Amino acid sequence: MSTSRLAAISLLFGVLAAYGCGEEESITETTLGAGGGGGSASGSEGGGASGSGGVSSDGGSGGGAAACVPLATEVCYGGPAGTEGVGVCKGGTRTCNAEGTGFGPCEGAVVPSPEDCATSEDEDCDGATPTCGSDNLWSRRFGAGEGLGLVAGSGGHPIVVGRFPGSLSFGGNTLQSSGGYDAFIAKLDGASGEHLWSRRLGGAEDQAAWSVAEDPQGNVIVVGEFLGQMSVGGGNSLQSEGGFDIFVAKYDGEDGEHLWSRRYGNSEDQVARGVAVSKTGEILVIGSFSGGVDFGTGTMESAGSFDMFVLTLDGSGNTIRAQRYGDGEDQNGRAIAVDTSGSPVITGDFRGEMEFGGTTLTSAGGFDLFVARLDPAGGVVYANRYGDNDPQRGYAVRVNAMGNAVVSGIVRGNVDFGGGPLTAQNLDVFLLELSPNGGHLKSRIMGGSKADSAGGVAIGAGGRFVVAGGYVKDAKFGAIQLDAPGGASSSNAFLARFDTSGNVLSALGYGDKDDQTMTAVSTDAAGRIFVAAQVGGMVDFGLGPLWGGPAELVLAKLAP
Repeated sequence: MSTSRLAAISLLFGVLAAYGCGEEESITETTLGAGGGGGSASGSEGGGASGSGGVSSDGGSGGGAAACVPLATEVCYGGPAGTEGVGVCKGGTRTCNAEGTGFGPCEGAVVPSPEDCATSEDEDCDGATPTCGSDNLWSRRFGAGEGLGLVAGSGGHPIVVGRFPGSLSFGGNTLQSSGGYDAFIAKLDGASGEHLWSRRLGGAEDQAAWSVAEDPQGNVIVVGEFLGQMSVGGGNSLQSEGGFDIFVAKYDGEDGEHLWSRRYGNSEDQVARGVAVSKTGEILVIGSFSGGVDFGTGTMESAGSFDMFVLTLDGSGNTIRAQRYGDGEDQNGRAIAVDTSGSPVITGDFRGEMEFGGTTLTSAGGFDLFVARLDPAGGVVYANRYGDNDPQRGYAVRVNAMGNAVVSGIVRGNVDFGGGPLTAQNLDVFLLELSPNGGHLKSRIMGGSKADSAGGVAIGAGGRFVVAGGYVKDAKFGAIQLDAPGGASSSNAFLARFDTSGNVLSALGYGDKDDQTMTAVSTDAAGRIFVAAQVGGMVDFGLGPLWGGPAELVLAKLAP
């Protein structure tokens, strides 16, 4: 594997989102690219339901009766049900065009938007008095970089990890990469966003921190991948054997002091994608490896290319168990969460076969997504597969107060999570909730005509679901339609909130005609939402505009 493998995954995520990459996804890529766009009933890429295709902004010519009376007007509203007439939200009017083939835009309507802390208005139209002041909401930018993992730690102080190619400043000493991409950790004050501590993990080659968790004592555990020699703090360093190796490192939560670190690898490539900590302090790590790797229990060989692993360590970094799943095809472990009993829930994607105890999962052709639950000793509770010949991938998982698994990722084509077939327009984001035994509770698909990206899922106030990511051109969340200011040439970030039944409460887009996407999301004990975003141009979370370079790291604290 070339030393430019991470560098090749450009921070200009808009290029990936808008123009796509192949289905044969590298194990370090975070999103799939776009495929071909579908037709649109009213836009520039297709005709109406029974008409011919067209390329003008009015769409193709219709094939049936007129859609409306020429030049007639009617009232309209594009916000979610129950928000019209609440707060600043109001309906508007739209006019049928002269040909009678369709209505123009809904003019004068006001739909929900992020609360503006500079006013007392109810901009999100939830009927509640804005609580910006008491919630101490904030947004900050830090320089070119990508936040890949985020946790709202104890006391509501967010901890973010990721990678950066140059310099990054969280308010302490400026972090400077030593070569290509270096990894970083930063802890901020939850009330103000001010710097508490930050660390660079790096060397002359490429490094990335993919996930972060906090243990019961408030210590910080970080996992990822590195090439060459990597400084991890306190004069300590790790050395890879040739390709990318896995690292697991633990830091003091108060000051970021290095406590211990571990390396796992060989001359081939390995990556740790996710980490979780049980209430007893056991550290659970998920990822993928190739070749023979000793995780502390003897050498474990992959069956072919990349196999998935689940590694359990004690609080001192000693191995409790290491488990392998896979065959001669690729299997990617991408996210892990743990419930109050110490049972981990895992998700990712695979081709070929994966065996979980007596359950064998077989992909339908392309990459299928899986969700599995293990018991505290590593035994299998359930293992589910979802997908068809198109790619489907699980990128994030949480466990809610009922012990249900809440999963998000991306799907293309047709998928049935157990609630009936769902069809993605292109590459769409999904939300899935499963019972402790793996039974389907609810599932939703959200997205638009172009490729979307999944930035994560979190459990919000009152058990609500929060999904973050990015979209290109347009995206639909239930009845809510988002349209990117840059059209099909750029991506915008989105944040969607769902009630416990899976109904859309709000869906908000953020950004301008440049590229923006949310890459991670977490919630504190009060349900306040922390997001990491990568921003080019301008983004405004309702707290005032932030201007970034082509791909700057932004963190924000938002109301529940």
